[in-house]
Amino acid sequence: MGPVIIECAVNGATPKSANPHVPVDPSEITADALACIEAGAAIIHNHIDRYGIGVAEAAQRYLQA
Repeated sequence: MGPVIIECAVNGATPKSANPHVPVDPSEITADALACIEAGAAIIHNHIDRYGIGVAEAAQRYLQA
């Protein structure tokens, strides 16, 4: 087998009520993303915890993680 690229989707639309371990806060997302990178992931896919906000505010929330 040749090289592979590993992508980790750390949270999706799963709320903490469904899975208490899902990262939603920027600090939680950062910790999980770094653990995935350490394990070999090349791409991290995540969602922020705020909906219905403007583009600038959403971009700022993504940057926090």
